[in-house]
Amino acid sequence: MVNKVNLLYSPFDGIVTSVGGGLNDSRGFFITMMYQDRDTGVEFYVRYLHMQGQARKADGTLWRPQDSIRAGEQVGFLGNTGPGSTGAHLHMDVHRGVNLFGGSNFSHSIDPRAFFEYRFVHHWPGLNIRQ
Repeated sequence: MVNKVNLLYSPFDGIVTSVGGGLNDSRGFFITMMYQDRDTGVEFYVRYLHMQGQARKADGTLWRPQDSIRAGEQVGFLGNTGPGSTGAHLHMDVHRGVNLFGGSNFSHSIDPRAFFEYRFVHHWPGLNIRQ
């Protein structure tokens, strides 16, 4: 979800569950969004890390926990923040079921590529994400 000018977008409709971080935080600046599968009701949490700065909407205002977010809405900019980050990139975590980002239990971690291929190919077979 990064375009040619390094903007990051929300892939689905959902809710912002957390925002934060900073230059000295190992995650850099980050945003966590929750999406609910419309067929199963299962919740998925997607987190973008190492963003260029605080998570911002297209109008420049900050995202806050409990904000509703729509598919395609800007969430911030690709970045290189946090100790150990060696270049601009999108670090994305995907977790299923419970919001584990506050703790150390990552047993529900999901491969982001498999997650997005399933979501777009299985649920929307006409959409080719490899274009």
